[in-house]
Amino acid sequence: MATQSPNIDYQAELDVLKQIGPRLTGSEQHNQLIDHIETRLKNIGYDVHSDPFSFQYMPPFTSPATLKIGDESIHISSVFPYSGFTAPEGITGKLVRLRGPLHRWSSARDQIAVVALTNPPVPFSALVSVWDGSAPWGPENAPLLPATLLGASIAKARAAGVRAVVVAWDAASMSPAAAANQYLPFTMAYQDLPVVFVAGTASARVLEAAADETATLTLPSPGLRQASSRSVWAVAEGEEPGETVLVVTHTDGVNVVEENGHVGVLQLAQDARAKKPRRTHVFVFVSGHMRIPAVSEHGQATSKWLRDHPEWWRDERKAVAALVIEHLGAMEYVDDPARGTLERTGKPVPELLYANTPQLAALLGTEWTGMEAAPGQTRISRPSAYIQFGEGEPLAQAGIPNVALVTAPIYLLAAWEGDEGELIELAGLTRQIDSFRRLREHIDELDTAALGSPVAAGPIQYFTQGITLALAAAKTFLGRQ
Repeated sequence: MATQSPNIDYQAELDVLKQIGPRLTGSEQHNQLIDHIETRLKNIGYDVHSDPFSFQYMPPFTSPATLKIGDESIHISSVFPYSGFTAPEGITGKLVRLRGPLHRWSSARDQIAVVALTNPPVPFSALVSVWDGSAPWGPENAPLLPATLLGASIAKARAAGVRAVVVAWDAASMSPAAAANQYLPFTMAYQDLPVVFVAGTASARVLEAAADETATLTLPSPGLRQASSRSVWAVAEGEEPGETVLVVTHTDGVNVVEENGHVGVLQLAQDARAKKPRRTHVFVFVSGHMRIPAVSEHGQATSKWLRDHPEWWRDERKAVAALVIEHLGAMEYVDDPARGTLERTGKPVPELLYANTPQLAALLGTEWTGMEAAPGQTRISRPSAYIQFGEGEPLAQAGIPNVALVTAPIYLLAAWEGDEGELIELAGLTRQIDSFRRLREHIDELDTAALGSPVAAGPIQYFTQGITLALAAAKTFLGRQ
């Protein structure tokens, strides 16, 4: 397209992510990426604005987390983020298994509770609706969902006097390969109670030992400390500055997919510098997505930027639309619990691509090519009555028409131990960014009325989706026996 600038070097940007490694909110690695993005924006020609914030940060453990049953070492798949820590000598207690959907945490007072957890296929259509003409979502394995449901009860465990919790993934529904290094659940406040996840043979051994054996859990850390992070943003003034288009991603993440959205936002920012847009564009790189309690009591990290800067979307200037870019180029891996492996299929992960107005959904139908090489093959999702995943959620809550890409592979929240290049297809990522480039131009040209208004869910949607969600939650909990 004649108005677009040359491509930035997408592979070089992905290589930066791989070189830096996991970028947890407030970490040195995360700050390196933010500095890199700021430099790139300045090189394009932008003045860069910075919104710093401070929060209670849990630094890496001073030595690896360990779990021992007697003298036997048990492999820990992952640690519940911001759950808690121990003194160097750890916590020793009897392993007490809690059964059933409603845990009697008091049964493990002064001991180490053991809880089994399943990762059943969840009817994703209960969480994500689709626009007419798109195929409904089928069952999906999403370990974040059962982990978050469990995480919501950990405060009760602490109140009951439990000293630590070991969560044993069900071997029939979650392989050790899929469970490895999962950073979940990641939306919880500090729990002040150490919690770890085990899988495979480690799960079987822990469940066996929960009859009458004693274990020691060690998560050595000096404890929470004050840290800071920042969101950065830049503005391309338009010919009609009273209306704005927001282009949003987040900067914190754990692998090359979560989060690589800055690559697309930088490209769109460069395009907007090459030719002055009709409307003012605001390019926002938020921090806090991986530490939601540091920035928001409700909603995703972008909610803080919206609260801090109403002048760019609600007051002096009105946001007519937004584009949210997350999880570009994701390739599919499928868990095989029977074999204990996580296998690459060679296919793209089905794109989770939202539009929250009928007009934007129709525009996607003609302009989006994405991971599928041909238009018209993409499922176009709409926010459900209860949730929109990703950083588009605060924009939808604010009534801003938006298109948001937030594809969710099973490894999305896992620090990857292998070749991260295997997680990405560069050609598909390029098609996705090109689609966003076309969308930006069309949105900038269209009159406000042609962008539509977000469609609110009705009572029937709330009722039917609520029932389906309740059944899905029951399946998760009843599977843990």
